[in-house]
Formats: sequence, C-alpha cells, structure tokens
Amino acid sequence: MFIHKYRALIIGIFCGMLVIAVYFSLPQNLSFNFDFKRFFPKDDASVEAFETYRETFGSDDDFLFVALESSHGEILNPDDLKKLDTITAQLSKLPNVRNAQSLTRFQDVLFIKQFMGFMPNPREPAKFAPITVPILRFDSNYTEDIQRIKEDPRLYGRLLDVDSSSAAIILFVDSMGFDTSIAFMESVHQIVTTQWNGDYHYVGRANFEREGKRIAIVEFIKTSLLSVALVIAAFIVFFKNPTSIGFSLITMLVALAFFTGMLGIFQVDIDPISALYPVIILIVGVSDVIHITSKYITEVKSGKSQGEAIRSTLRSIGLATFLTSATTAIGFCSLFTSKVIPIRIFGLAAAAGIMITFLVVILLTLALFTYIPPQKLKNLDFGDSFFNEQLKKLYHFTKRRGRFITLGFLGFLVLCCWGISKINTDLDIAKGLPRGEKMTEDFTFFEEHYSGFRPYEILLETQGEYTMDDYEILVIINGIVDAMHKEENLSTTLSILDLYKQFNYGKNLRKSFEDYALPDSSDYALFQQMKADLPPSSFARIGLVSQDGTVGRISSTVKDLGTSDIEKINARLQEHINNHVDPAKLSAQITGTGTLIDQNNTYLRQNLLYGLSGAVLIIGLVMAMLFKNWKFLVISIIPNVFPLVFGAAVMGLLQISLDATTSMIFAISFGIAVDDTIHFLSKLRLELSKSQNLEQALYNTTLETGRPIIVTSIILFFGFLVMLFAKAPGMMYVGLLVSLTLFSAVFADLFLIPILCRIMLRKDVEK
Repeated sequence: MFIHKYRALIIGIFCGMLVIAVYFSLPQNLSFNFDFKRFFPKDDASVEAFETYRETFGSDDDFLFVALESSHGEILNPDDLKKLDTITAQLSKLPNVRNAQSLTRFQDVLFIKQFMGFMPNPREPAKFAPITVPILRFDSNYTEDIQRIKEDPRLYGRLLDVDSSSAAIILFVDSMGFDTSIAFMESVHQIVTTQWNGDYHYVGRANFEREGKRIAIVEFIKTSLLSVALVIAAFIVFFKNPTSIGFSLITMLVALAFFTGMLGIFQVDIDPISALYPVIILIVGVSDVIHITSKYITEVKSGKSQGEAIRSTLRSIGLATFLTSATTAIGFCSLFTSKVIPIRIFGLAAAAGIMITFLVVILLTLALFTYIPPQKLKNLDFGDSFFNEQLKKLYHFTKRRGRFITLGFLGFLVLCCWGISKINTDLDIAKGLPRGEKMTEDFTFFEEHYSGFRPYEILLETQGEYTMDDYEILVIINGIVDAMHKEENLSTTLSILDLYKQFNYGKNLRKSFEDYALPDSSDYALFQQMKADLPPSSFARIGLVSQDGTVGRISSTVKDLGTSDIEKINARLQEHINNHVDPAKLSAQITGTGTLIDQNNTYLRQNLLYGLSGAVLIIGLVMAMLFKNWKFLVISIIPNVFPLVFGAAVMGLLQISLDATTSMIFAISFGIAVDDTIHFLSKLRLELSKSQNLEQALYNTTLETGRPIIVTSIILFFGFLVMLFAKAPGMMYVGLLVSLTLFSAVFADLFLIPILCRIMLRKDVEK
C-alpha cells in the first residue's frame, strides 16, 4: 500500500508544509476586519442609496463618542468643564479628526446691528452682522450660560447626559484603515486617561475595531485550546494508549495549522465569527480520525498486515469518509447563497478547512499509525463488550417497538412546530456584544444615558431646478424633522435646516428657544444674504449638503430598540414622506448603517431557506449517486431533517434571535449530521450485498457502526459546547444549538433509520 510504503516521505512532506503553515498562522500575517458594512447585503436598492449617501457625505459611522463621567455627581461645574475643554482641544489636534464637538466648543450665532457712522440714520436701514458665541463662557457669564445649557434641548442626550452626570465629546473623523483606526484609538485613550480621573466610555467604529481585534485573537486562541483539550480527552478515553493518543493529536494539530496558514496565505478576514473555525476543524476532524483509526485497528486485530489493514480500511470506509467530509463541506458551502459577504467567506473557508482536514487525516494518521507495532494495537481495549451489549439491546428495541418509536418521533415533531412558531427575528445589537467586556459596558452606558448611537439618516435629493436652500424645500424638510421629533427614541436632528434655525435663534439674541425654528419668509431673505457672505464650500465641509446644493441629509441617531420597533419608526416616517413630500421637488429616503443592519435581517431569513434547500438538494444528489436507489435516498434525508426542525424549535423556545451568526446553525448541523447517516447506510449496503437477510444486515451494521457513531456524536456534542465559553452571545448560541441538534441527530440515526429500512427495503430484499 502506497501510504505504508512511502510513510517516511509523506511525514517529511507534511513537516515541510507545517513550517510554512505555522509562519502564515502568525497574527502579523493574518487579516483582521471588523467593519459592520461588510455585513450589508449586496446588490440591493437600499445599499445603493447608502452608497450615494456615502459618496457625498462620507460614512455615517465615522465618529467616536467619548463620555466623561464626573466624580462630583454633576459635571456642570468649572473644574470638570475646564478638563472637558482641555481634552476636547487635545483630541481635536489628532490626525484624522475633522471636528471635535463638546459643551465647551458648541457655538451659537448671534446677529448684531451695524450702523453707518456714529449715529443711527433713520433713512439708512440697519444691517445685521453675524457673530459666533460659545454657549459656555468661563467668565462673568458662566452662571447665565449654565442655566441656558440646562434648558437647551439640543444638548441633552447628545452632548450632555440626561441627568447631567456626564458629558460627551463627539469626534468626527476621516475614514481610516483598520491599522490606522487602532492607532488612533490608542492615542485617544492615552489623552483621556491622562487628563481625566473619573470613569470614561467609548462608542464608535474605531473602538469597536480595536476591541474587536483583541477579543477575536483571544477567542480564537481560547476555543483552539479548549478544543484541543477536548480532543485529548476524547483520544485518552478512546485509545488508552499514549502513542495512539499522540499520533492522533499530532494529526489534528497539523490540520488546524494548515487551515490557519490557509487563512493567512489567502488573507481571509478574521472577524467576530471566526472563533468557530477551531471548533469546526478540530471537532469535525476528530470524527474522521476515530472512524478511520477504529476500522484500521479492527483490521489489524483480525490478523491482517499493516499494508492490508490500510487497504481494507480505505476500501471499506474510505469513500464513506470522503463523502462525509464532502457533505459537511457542502453544508457550509450553502452559506454562499447569502448576500452577506462575511457569511459567504466563512462558509467557503470552513468548507476548505473540512477538506484539508480530510486529506491530513487520511494520509498522515494512517502513515503515523504504521509506526505503532501491531501487537500494541491488538492489545487496545475499546470496551467492545460493553458497547456490543448495549447496541444489541438497541437493535432489538427498534425491532420490537418500531410503531412506538415512530409515533414518538411524530409527536415530537408536532411539539417542535409549536416551538418554531416562536422564533424571534428581532435584532438587538446589545445582545450580540461580548459578555463582560468594557466595550459592552460602554455601549450599555450610552444607551441608558444618551439618545443612542446607531446612525439614522434620511437622504435628500432635490428635483428639477431646486436646491436645498430654496424656501419651499426648507419647509418640506421642516415637516420631516417635526415628524422625527415626535419619535422619542430618535435623538436631535441635524440638517441644513438647523443653520436657518440658528440664524433665527441668534437674531432674537437667544431669548427663548421657541425662536429656534424655521424663520418666516421675510427673514429668510435676510439670512440668505448672510449665507452669501460665507464660503461656498462651508456647508459641504460640515457635511450637511453637497457641493452643488442638490443633495442633503437629515442626521440623527436611534436607540438600540430591536428590528421590529425600528421598522415601526421607519414605517411612520415613510408614511409622512409619502403623504407630505412632493416628489417633483424632493426625494427623501431613509438610510444609514443602522437601517441596513435591520434590512440585512430580512435577507438572512430568505437566504437561510434558499441555502438550506440547495444544500439538501446537492447532498441528496450525492446520496443518490452513492446508493443508486431512491429508497436509500429517502431514508438518508428524513432522519437529517428532524435535527433541523429540533434546532429551530429550541431556538424558538429559548427566544434566541435569528441573526447573521445563529442562522448558520442549520447549514452546520445538516452538513455534519448527515455524516453518521452515510456511515450507517454505506455499511448496511455492504452487508446487504453479502446477504439478502435485512435483519442480519441491520444487526451487523448497528454493532459495527453504532460505537463510532455514538463516540463521534458525543465528541461533537461536547466539542461545540466549548462555544458556551465564548464571550459573544451569538457564538455561545451557535455552540449550544449545534450541540443539541447533533445530539438529536444520533437518536434519529440509531432509532429512526432501522425502522425506515424495515418499512421501505424489506420487500426489495426478500425478492
């Protein structure tokens, strides 16, 4: 046999490839990406609108909120506010910061009258000249300014905590690459911790990327170590032989190194869902190792030489093992139907990893095991007598109680349908953030003390000859803004309208905030004159309108309410737009990253059905080619639909949200669950080719495949439970759901398949 003859060469080639793989597995050679926008669906009208928005105004999440909590209870005191001003000034000087806004830097516009000469001329109308005034002055006006701040609705929930215990600094930044973003965040952190002695909180893309990279590396390493520990425990229980344990473990570590090296070579992005990779590679790979080694050792125990044992192993289960890996890979490839790029990448990378692991197991495991003297393998005790006794009982139970088992499965399916009806499709960002992390604490702080940070944008485009400065357009925008202000979960808005409101407020010398409103048409002409004195690009620079004045935005933020509540807000605002916005003058479209994240959830539900249907179809074709019998095809599919139904029911009963992460459980579960079915039916077909006695074939198949199926299922169950230690709730739920789904799959294989075989194959076999 080739593997036995050239075992030294095979091991040498693997050692050389291992060096290359380890090099590309180093963190500096891996690609990290935590950009939310990667999860947006492609080729969608809403995404195209957002791209128009982004081309004009930049990304709506190019900001960083820094909240400083006062140790004095209320932050509106001179000491804290002066420190706030100092920090704001230092942060504004950082590279990539376009603008820094805080209480101490916020300015209003006042208008003063200018007269010709020293005395007013009644025949000469007074002219107004705008001046900017800080809303907070550290002089004799301090007390008056503080009182005005406390009454200013523009500030609360955005620059000032609702109970005045903290103040926020908003940094508007340029779009930055991943590494630049991390370096920028480190600079921000250094300034804040040096200047401020109270608590502080960050929220924004730069902080998410910094913390995301750190957490991803920790989670990847943690899941790898836990999976390796589980693999070692499984091999100890299974082999009870140090050499066999060592060789099997080497195989799995090499497979993991090859996979990680592949990620580095092809620059596959490492993101929050990458923590699943080690579990998939190691735990699924263990199944192949146990099936292959179990058969090889059985053949050696029967008295065959090492070469003959390898040949018999590959002839008996080699094709089945390849197909189990292929079907698992197909399950992951079904994720390619998703419009979400990270899900696609994850599916293809996992599929490639499964096939890499198969090749490593087939070649390296058998090559290494040939160095174990046959006598040592013959002395291995697998607990065959115990397993055989229990499997005999199982066989007789399925034979005697077939109707009872069938009714039990049908009744359980009815209960599962009830659980499925309770599946939650609401998306809540907070529920998906890592447990026990500072970034999660910070997110919660902003949600509780401020008006949320999820961007909420309305893209405005004038029609015909209109521009954003036309009074008719401003009136329409004012109506949209009023509708937005009725939504208590939306923060204050910012648009070109605010410039004119501020002009009106300033003309009346800030006597009452009721003056912060759209000016009358008579004053509008005056303000247009004032605006004409400003540089043409000034409005474009602050990101309110495009350079030519035809595209504008209404910018706000919304609390993390969940998809359903935000969709209700969208519906009410869309109704206002449909009823009160003249499409011949202005188009208005709700957009922004938050809106697209919610939109993405709709696509997930659609793609889940398409992808899973595709996987079932392709795997069904593989089964048809393998068994060449439509009855075998039906028998192979039915037991593997049951675990999916069970997993969906558990998701519904536990109120686990269907999101980008948890939607993957069905592809993962189906691809893995079908493996044991292939092993069982392949052995059954082999037994039927030897004898026309169905019961004898079922008996022999149950005894030979039952033990590997049970052992590998137990390993898979506990292997995916490793994810319960993940910090990200989504990863934790995936681990729990996949474990429970695969646990149900082994029951379907060992209890349901024999019954289906008796129902569908008996007449054919007895002919």
